[in-house]
Amino acid sequence: MKREGYPNKTVSSIKQEFYEAKDKNGNPKPVKSNGENVYHIGYGIRLPISSREADILNVAGVSERDTERLKLNPAKHFDKIQAVKLSADQAETLSKDRYANHIRRLVKANPKVNWPALDTEVRSVLFDMSYNLGPQFMTRKKDPFEKFKKALIGDTKHGTRGEPDINEMVMQIMNSEWFLKQNKNRAQKNIDTLRSI
Repeated sequence: MKREGYPNKTVSSIKQEFYEAKDKNGNPKPVKSNGENVYHIGYGIRLPISSREADILNVAGVSERDTERLKLNPAKHFDKIQAVKLSADQAETLSKDRYANHIRRLVKANPKVNWPALDTEVRSVLFDMSYNLGPQFMTRKKDPFEKFKKALIGDTKHGTRGEPDINEMVMQIMNSEWFLKQNKNRAQKNIDTLRSI
């Protein structure tokens, strides 16, 4: 969570999400999902929120009117959602729940990974990548981190079976679109963490 700016920064209102990388005119490239711009609120909480997440925010003191707005498509209802303001505590509550949910889904999608045996730093990198790339980042259909996953479980030419091949993991991040074309600074932090092992 610390890489999300937590707990020092909060964006309590809706913002469009952009990659760090710029297009040929020097403008930041918008993040897209199914052809639509991606928006977030709080500590990088992607919109719209689910009914379950609305319940979490209601318990944290957000009105039902506001949580109903956060469930709307932000590309079509930007003005309604813009009126919603989350306190730092409310944004933190939802961010922690969403972060934990990403970790649960990551672990479930990768049963061959010996999670308890991994170094804390390796888990930190995996959890951060899961939160930013999605919990299916090693198993998704489009642009999966397949070689990264093989390196993680030690299934590489230079790796020891069952032991992560850290150098290969770093190389796979460096060769990814995430590093080359999207969020180089974020990816670099994970590279630095792996290299510190």
